[in-house]
Amino acid sequence: MINTEPGPDKIILLTDVYCGSSGDSFVEVCKNSSMVTVIGRPIGLNDYANIAVRSWADKFELWYPTSKLSRVDEGDGMSGIGIKPDIYVPCTPKHIKEDVDLKRAINHLSLKGVISFYRAACSR
Repeated sequence: MINTEPGPDKIILLTDVYCGSSGDSFVEVCKNSSMVTVIGRPIGLNDYANIAVRSWADKFELWYPTSKLSRVDEGDGMSGIGIKPDIYVPCTPKHIKEDVDLKRAINHLSLKGVISFYRAACSR
């Protein structure tokens, strides 16, 4: 028998337009858990995957997918729709100087009473 420590009760996933492909798939699967809250902006790059790259004379690169999810053919693709976050944080100029998404996540956890544990654990 393997003894393990209990895992977290609340998990925050921060998403942005740079969470494409495998990142999208990860977020989509994690959203099925009641422990997970997704914060950020919708993403939608997981209809096509397994990128291949072709280069010519170190001057040009063509990146193209080698596979497509079957749901695209069924009219259920995510491109242009994305995986909607539970808490939407619009991208603003404030993002250039501060991590607005992380601040929103910390605020969300503090409202749930989780952040006090985090602060206590970090102060040891």
